[in-house]
Amino acid sequence: MTSGLLWLVWCYAVREKLIRSISDAGVKTITKKLRLALAAYLVMILLGLFLPLAAVIGYLIIAVYNIVPLGAPRAARKAAAGCNDT
Repeated sequence: MTSGLLWLVWCYAVREKLIRSISDAGVKTITKKLRLALAAYLVMILLGLFLPLAAVIGYLIIAVYNIVPLGAPRAARKAAAGCNDT
């Protein structure tokens, strides 16, 4: 439920243009991560009805996915090397 509320608040903030300190690409990345996490949490809830241990492992994977910035190190390396592919 918390993930769903966070996603709703985030969508409201994006729609009302309340987020000024993050680039458009950053907003899209965060929106994508929140949407995927919400869907994954719903799947884990259903999975938990039948395979509770698998659901617990899934919750751990979702948490790590949300915490670790997967695209940021690659973008930082490109910026440091002077590669602008955009």
